[in-house]
Amino acid sequence: MFAPEQSTASAAASPRWASSDDWDVYRGTITHLYEVEDMTLEKVMNSMLNKHGFLATYVFWWGSVLSSTQTDLKGKKKMYKNRFKRWGLQKNLRYEQVSQLLQQDQTHELAPESAPQEVLIEGRKIDPRKVKQYLRRTKRPGLKTSPGTGRVAKMTSAVSRLTPPPEPSILSTPDIIRIPEECMWILRDWVRASFQGGLWDTSGTVKNYDYTYRLIFWNNSLAQVRTELQRGQTAQAFEKFGQCLEQYKQFLRDEDPRLFIYTYLVICRLFVDHPDLARSLVGYTHELCKVINGNFHPLSRVMEKIRRMNPCQVQEYAQHFIMSYLDSMASERPDCTHFAMENLQLRSRLLTSLADEGLIDRETAIAKCHAVLRDIDKRPGLSWTSIYVGLQQTMAYFMKKRAQTGASGEVPAALQRFAHLEQWYLYLGFKTSTDSSNRAGMMAAANKLTKIPMQDLDMRGRQAWMLADLETHLRRLNISDAAEDVGQSYTEVLNDILGGRKNESCNIRARKTCIGVI
Repeated sequence: MFAPEQSTASAAASPRWASSDDWDVYRGTITHLYEVEDMTLEKVMNSMLNKHGFLATYVFWWGSVLSSTQTDLKGKKKMYKNRFKRWGLQKNLRYEQVSQLLQQDQTHELAPESAPQEVLIEGRKIDPRKVKQYLRRTKRPGLKTSPGTGRVAKMTSAVSRLTPPPEPSILSTPDIIRIPEECMWILRDWVRASFQGGLWDTSGTVKNYDYTYRLIFWNNSLAQVRTELQRGQTAQAFEKFGQCLEQYKQFLRDEDPRLFIYTYLVICRLFVDHPDLARSLVGYTHELCKVINGNFHPLSRVMEKIRRMNPCQVQEYAQHFIMSYLDSMASERPDCTHFAMENLQLRSRLLTSLADEGLIDRETAIAKCHAVLRDIDKRPGLSWTSIYVGLQQTMAYFMKKRAQTGASGEVPAALQRFAHLEQWYLYLGFKTSTDSSNRAGMMAAANKLTKIPMQDLDMRGRQAWMLADLETHLRRLNISDAAEDVGQSYTEVLNDILGGRKNESCNIRARKTCIGVI
């Protein structure tokens, strides 16, 4: 989707005859090189050829070097000089110009420092040192004593002195405001371009499900890295961290815009208790994106700005970045059922994570989730029934992936997010609490998730946390019978882990009583 960055080599790979229009296009560049950067004519010619493929005369081109049949240098210089004359460019001072300056200042000295003046020739600012240099080198002694009046009189206003006005002070926007604004503009443009270019598939195909699955698995693997570091399992943590970095290469090639959301969320989490590791991840993703997608890819530009933030700023901007990003996605596909379902999932999952990390309070998270539901209600092209079906399809695909992986190490990581799927059904329950059939289907799907066998002790703990959330929600919906069933499942799981996880069980009990769990 994104055009590859044009390198210097590629720019010069196909030089051609410079037309009159080409001269007009590159006039500013040539003028800058010759006058501002003070390049010699030969250097200007080489720079224009190597960087822009700009040829003043026709030459044969073989590969990346000029053939021996190239037009002589003198002819090429002549074409440049003709253009310079037409444009009024000059680098060296002329006798008439210096004479006029000396007539304007009979002391033969430049303006004193207390009253600085600019020397203008043909409207172009001239360094006063060049005038002194001309006087030292000139072989016309009369110029240094009494400037002549012959041709000098014809110059009139061509040479002048000007006292420049004081430069106005420029109020620059503070970085704390400018950087996040620039990031959000880049992200919005990225989302818009991704949809318009067909890069992001919103059709609910298997390819889309598979990408979501892999991205969630990557996110969960990095969450495990953090857990293992907290436990002191450094070797295992860094081995898994290396695997995650390797997987990131393919994500960058896929260019799915959701990658930014998960990347930023992982960075926020790591900055909480492993800031050095977070900085390494930011630097790695930035450099890798430049290699794979180029310096001007949106993710490269955003990560470059994130590298300049401190940990507090990264976390402070999290809510604004992610919500602005999701708002942009929603506005691009307002009536796409599958995308509305994915957007609902993303918002709920990310709001949950932000609340868990203390980056947003739970009341605000709940309010934002309800705002999403109200927004969906206002769109006539969307159907809650079709969204519900889409959620079931997502769960079915994830279940299929679990069956394919068998007893491999990938299963526990994937199951971490299965626990969150029940929340999407519960949010539907808020909108369909009077529809008993829909509610029954919601509960049946959620019940399947509660029955997933998890042998890993840490996964059992996560399952207990999920059941505690589920029971709390059901009681809020006044679905007492289902709440009792879930409560029984919660008790069974809790009993399984009571042996060596007393602190965990206490935390789970506290979570059950938390008002506002989403």
